[in-house]
Amino acid sequence: MSEPLLHCSKLSVSFRTDNGSLRAVDGIDLSIAPGEALGLVGESGCGKSTAAMAILGLLPRSAQCQADAIRLGDTDLAQASNRVLRSVRGRRVGVVFQDPMTSLNPYLTVGKQIGEPLRIHLGLNASQAKERSLALMRDVGIPDAATRINRHPHEFSGGQRQRLLIAMALACDPELLIADEPTTALDVTVQAQILDLLRREQQRRNMALLLVSHDLGVIAHTCHRVAVMYAGRIVETANTKPLFANPQHPYTRGLLAAIPRLDGDRGTELTTIPGLPPRLSDGWQHCAFAPRCPHAEGRCRIDIPNMRQHSDEHHHRCILDLPAGDAP
Repeated sequence: MSEPLLHCSKLSVSFRTDNGSLRAVDGIDLSIAPGEALGLVGESGCGKSTAAMAILGLLPRSAQCQADAIRLGDTDLAQASNRVLRSVRGRRVGVVFQDPMTSLNPYLTVGKQIGEPLRIHLGLNASQAKERSLALMRDVGIPDAATRINRHPHEFSGGQRQRLLIAMALACDPELLIADEPTTALDVTVQAQILDLLRREQQRRNMALLLVSHDLGVIAHTCHRVAVMYAGRIVETANTKPLFANPQHPYTRGLLAAIPRLDGDRGTELTTIPGLPPRLSDGWQHCAFAPRCPHAEGRCRIDIPNMRQHSDEHHHRCILDLPAGDAP
């Protein structure tokens, strides 16, 4: 991989609660090269969205974030002031959130909202910002943009609102786009259109993309590399094709086995991973997946597994050597 645009080293996030400190992200390393799309995938609650928001300092005050480094090019975001972070958000890094209706301001027209980062970061005047906003709306597939630019978010469909969020995120030609579950609230047809839009814009702009999702199908459709997350830790990372063809971690194999198949026999029960994810307060000192793993041995409940190299660009966090194709 070329020199990374984004590099996170030993990123950890804890939350202060009435029941003590909860570790949501536990010392993860992430790197994304310029023009690369990285998928961060795992079950709900595994810490993937928390990790993505920690990169830009978007976590609530109850969060405690620590990292050896969070570098965007030559800028260390882990040590950056609020002023520096504000200059990075929207300018060098765009963000697309899960629910567009809670991300868009219902009182402002979509034209004003798309134009805001253009005025703040690029210094465009009102006329220039409007022209650029119109071009962005057309780029993301909003029909009749010239008359709809003065409308409010509720006058657009769910898919169109997500397109408007993407337009806002792309307004200042960012180096990196973080998309946090951008298609979860959409139906399958619209989901495919939004993924095609993200992939097209990412390639056209040679922009790095961090795509957060629980859906392996979304990741396979969009990303060059995949990082699989479980209980706050990265458990496997590889290029997309090798990971789907030959997953090494039992959790990754379980996720892949749980994907519904159209060619399966009717009436066949869906495959599931038994058990539940661990509580964040448990303070795991061994493999967190061991209680759910059908291959677990005694040493899995004693030792904390380190990352192992399976092949070039393919690493996994497991002390076992599983037979090829053996899935839960």
